[in-house]
Amino acid sequence: MPDMRSPVAPSPPGQAAPDELVDTVLAAIQALVAVAARSLAASRRRRAELARLLGALPPDQHEPVIAAFRGFGSAAGELPQPGAALGWAGP
Repeated sequence: MPDMRSPVAPSPPGQAAPDELVDTVLAAIQALVAVAARSLAASRRRRAELARLLGALPPDQHEPVIAAFRGFGSAAGELPQPGAALGWAGP
């Protein structure tokens, strides 16, 4: 049976071949995924450490800490649920 695929035309000068473009895009995606994974791991470590430290605080000190985190979140333009990531109910 004859080969029914279209012949691959050479890329114009100065342009990458389609296979090279795909390889480049895949490499870029892999690099972005690796960076995101490292960032997520660091966030999880920070969150776990904060939870440990905040859990050691007496209950009467929870509200000032919650208020401070709200201030940081507001300054950053983020307003998550109070203490949601740490399991605190907050006011």
